[in-house]
Amino acid sequence: MVDSAWAELAQIYDVPPSCPPYAVVKVALDPCEHLIWVAYANGRITSYLLSQPVTKYTSFIAHEDPIVDMVVSTHGVISVSMAKVRFTTREGLVKAQIDGRSGNYSFSGACLPTLDSMFAYVSDSRGKGLILDLGKGLIKHKFGLENGVMCIRCHKQLMTVASTHCVGIRDPQSLVTLQTVTLPSFCNLATAFSDSKFFAAAHRRPMGVPQEATTEPNVLVYDITPNGSDQTQGLYFEGEPELLAVVQGHPSLDLVVADRRGTFCFYNSAAHHPELSVSPGYRLNVSAYANVTCIDTALTGEVVVFGDTAGFVHIWSNSPAPNLVSEDWAVARVVPLVPPFCEVSPLEQCRQHQHPGPLPPDDVLQEHWPLLDDHSIPLVLPYPPSIFPPPADIDSDIPLSCVGLPHYDQPLLSGWSPQSVFTVGKRTPPIDPVLLSKAKWNDFVGYAPNLRTHRRNQVVADKPAGADVPKFRSQQKLENKGQRTSQGSSFVGTKGTTKTQTSMTVPKHLKRVDIRYSKFGVEDFDFAFYNQTGLSGLETDVINSYCNPLLQALFYIPVLKRLAQFHFTLPSPEDECLLCEFGFLTRSLEDAQGTNCHASNLLQALGSFPQASALGLLEPEIPKEDTNFGAMIQNVTRFMLRQFDHEW
Repeated sequence: MVDSAWAELAQIYDVPPSCPPYAVVKVALDPCEHLIWVAYANGRITSYLLSQPVTKYTSFIAHEDPIVDMVVSTHGVISVSMAKVRFTTREGLVKAQIDGRSGNYSFSGACLPTLDSMFAYVSDSRGKGLILDLGKGLIKHKFGLENGVMCIRCHKQLMTVASTHCVGIRDPQSLVTLQTVTLPSFCNLATAFSDSKFFAAAHRRPMGVPQEATTEPNVLVYDITPNGSDQTQGLYFEGEPELLAVVQGHPSLDLVVADRRGTFCFYNSAAHHPELSVSPGYRLNVSAYANVTCIDTALTGEVVVFGDTAGFVHIWSNSPAPNLVSEDWAVARVVPLVPPFCEVSPLEQCRQHQHPGPLPPDDVLQEHWPLLDDHSIPLVLPYPPSIFPPPADIDSDIPLSCVGLPHYDQPLLSGWSPQSVFTVGKRTPPIDPVLLSKAKWNDFVGYAPNLRTHRRNQVVADKPAGADVPKFRSQQKLENKGQRTSQGSSFVGTKGTTKTQTSMTVPKHLKRVDIRYSKFGVEDFDFAFYNQTGLSGLETDVINSYCNPLLQALFYIPVLKRLAQFHFTLPSPEDECLLCEFGFLTRSLEDAQGTNCHASNLLQALGSFPQASALGLLEPEIPKEDTNFGAMIQNVTRFMLRQFDHEW
């Protein structure tokens, strides 16, 4: 790792131009895919595909408050804020979420026992530890921790770092404390852990000690093996060490040490002099007002990623084509199978599922998916655009998606700009031919009498006279007359364009309305032509419809309406129940919102009572001129109220 020269591979700046820069608080390299995960100060998490160039993969808002920790596993991403722990898939779907406000928690970190584990350890700054089931989103176990825990990590042991400079080492199974290490007071609590050691950063010069008198190393190394000593030889770093990172799974223990200004170098514990840096000092391209905030390394030891307060992500590598996925992990894991359910490489899967037609060559597929190999989990990527021309012979069997649409690089002739279009206005009405025939001409000037059909400077509307009957809804849609408003309707003509009523004719609003049926039935009739309110009426083309005014009057009695609707929901012992039918009718009138209703069920139930026929409450089939509807409506009112009281 440290033999090759390191260089900056790429920089990422993903802050919109309209927004102020927000800091990068956490970076994490995906152990299973070629992704770089970045957590920003505004709670957003974004992943980037390490390709040429670096492209954005997913982005989502994970938290409303700042993110304090982020861990990537084989199943997804675990992000932690003080108020919430969230488990998200790589595609951005939320799988589990734990709200700490309900349990009075203040989360400070999270870790996993293994990369493919579905259980996570979560630390709380108030002296609590949790074991979360990520599959179910539940808290499985609680255990005690030191107060003020700022960091929690798990390798062979479970390790915590508290603000009191206390490092606790526990067994991850029994959670029993195995060892406790107290750091010196001049340490800045920047730590990094491996399976057998942990590193702690210290200030270059303790307070009150002259710089020339300081000979102690500023990166402390502790042996945490069962038979090891507490502190071994330290490491020397030129500057103030603020960020530490260890490459896990590497044959030798490689440590990266950096300061806030962007200077970093590497250390190798297998070297002859482990206290000395085995690489020259490198410098990040960081602006003068920005500081480095976070660091992470790949399991392969080929990539180091930094984040700063200006919103930049710095990617450094010792290889022009680095690999993020470790071969040891790839051999140990079980390769997930995707359709078709056979063990083929991700590149072969993309080759099989891209198009049903002829396949692109291998170099073209490798260009679109440059980092697909047999070690990483297949990414869920959109298919690249078709690189083949459309088929020459187009018939009915070829889908239109194969033809495509043309891409224009110039404006179309039909796409006129607003500066090229202006409103013409209404044309000048022609002169009446009768007026021209009566004109007297004198020196090419015609003089004619004023017919006084309209006032001066007025234009006669050429709108045709409106119809007295509505059009069907289907006909309105065909003519595309637009939507009706509360001031008018979508029919030709208005109320003011009807013919003048004489004193011998019945007023229009009192005439009988004949409902015309189209092939679509009564639903196609536009009742809003006659009723522009939200109050529904009852149809009069059924027998005994003289009861409609009574039923509508009873509908506006709140107590009676509520009792009828409540009785309608209960099982009735009688086959013909007027109160049930009235409750059903009132509910229909409420839901109609101005459309038509009919009381045929209630009126049919009324005719089934022998008392109604004996009292003369039923309307004769053939109307008679001497029928006294006034007496009938009084009698049917008393009968219905008595029947309602009996059925209740």
